Amino acid sequence: MAEFGPGYRSLLQGPGYMGIRSMASGEGPNPWARLAEYNQTVKAGRAQDQLMENLGSATANAKSQMASSGGALQGAGERIAGQNVWQALKGMQGLLGDQVDQAGTIAIRDQEMRNDAQRQQANMEQTDISNINNYNMQMWMKQKEVEAANALAKAQREAARKAKRWW
Repeated sequence: MAEFGPGYRSLLQGPGYMGIRSMASGEGPNPWARLAEYNQTVKAGRAQDQLMENLGSATANAKSQMASSGGALQGAGERIAGQNVWQALKGMQGLLGDQVDQAGTIAIRDQEMRNDAQRQQANMEQTDISNINNYNMQMWMKQKEVEAANALAKAQREAARKAKRWW
């Protein structure tokens, strides 16, 4: 990193840079991804509850229809139970597939955010180096102006001293 004087405030000293740096170099999911994963888990639980509720209603309707048509025929209860198991497995498979898709989407977005943070970090560091170099150049130019003014003043004093002797 370039050297800089006491009057320069680096971009790399602020909280914005520290947040980007943390995101860029972080291990595991970032806070957004953790929140999205939690939200996905809650939604999946609700969907599972809804699936089970729908299956319970379907079972109750099937039994009610069976009772209204004269009662259970031989094996009808087993067929209803078998269909419910099949519907439950099919529904759970669909829910799990959705969860896998959503988890993949979250992981991809998390990595995209990390990549963006890495680019931002590199840009901020490059900008800071450029700013430091500009600051140092300005300080060097001011120093040279002061040195030139001091040299001019010294030359004028010396010329005045010599002119005094000449008269």
